[in-house]
Amino acid sequence: MDQHDLLIPDFQIWRCAWEINAHDDDHLPSIPHGHCIDKKRGYLKLNVFTGAVIDARTNDQAGTAKAKDISRLHKSKAFRKIVMTARQYHAEHFPYRPLPPLPAFAVKITNRYKRCKQRLKSSFTQHEPILIFSLKVSLRRNGERPSNRSRINRHSNRVVSRSKYSKF
Repeated sequence: MDQHDLLIPDFQIWRCAWEINAHDDDHLPSIPHGHCIDKKRGYLKLNVFTGAVIDARTNDQAGTAKAKDISRLHKSKAFRKIVMTARQYHAEHFPYRPLPPLPAFAVKITNRYKRCKQRLKSSFTQHEPILIFSLKVSLRRNGERPSNRSRINRHSNRVVSRSKYSKF
């Protein structure tokens, strides 16, 4: 097994340490999913997209992980590689079992950087992230510098001066 086929996050989700295996033949509750590696609660599974914690003995939902922890997991590059590897593995080895579509919130992961005034937008379907710069950065490239009291017109990308009494 390659080192990229197994992921153990360095933080706990739902007070449990998890292991996410890309070559797991089980397709429930999601592809991929996490297995709890604690000795006392080793029967739990984690749906990595919704955060549902499933009891494998009864297939009932035991609880839900915090959205903050699931979001932290989704931001990991190693997790994105595991997802793509697991989906390719299941498509090759189990062609009769259709892959469920990725949830919309899992496909588009957006990180914002205030310091650089740029937004990094990445998705599971693209291998290289796309950099989308804000209008202020693109205006600075053209030599214009918007002042603090000006507003950028979204339709024409021009700086419109703002007076004290204007409504925008």
